[in-house]
Amino acid sequence: MPLPTPNKGEEKKDFISRCMSSDVMKREYTEQDQRLAVCYSQWRRSKGDSAHIETWQEGRKVSERDIGDDG
Repeated sequence: MPLPTPNKGEEKKDFISRCMSSDVMKREYTEQDQRLAVCYSQWRRSKGDSAHIETWQEGRKVSERDIGDDG
C-alpha cells in the first residue's frame, strides 16, 4: 500500500500528524523515530526539497543542514 502524501493545501503539522497515525505507516515503520523520518521525507519530497536534513530530538527540531555542507 502506498505511503501517505500531503493533500493540496494541507499544513505541515496536519500532514505529519496524519502520516504518523496512518495504519500503513504503523505497520511498515514500527519504530516511531523511523516513522517520523519517513513522514518528514514525504513532506519534503512533495515540496521538491530532497537535499534537506532536519535533526529532531524528543519531538523538537534541534538543527538543520543541507547535504553537502562541510559542517
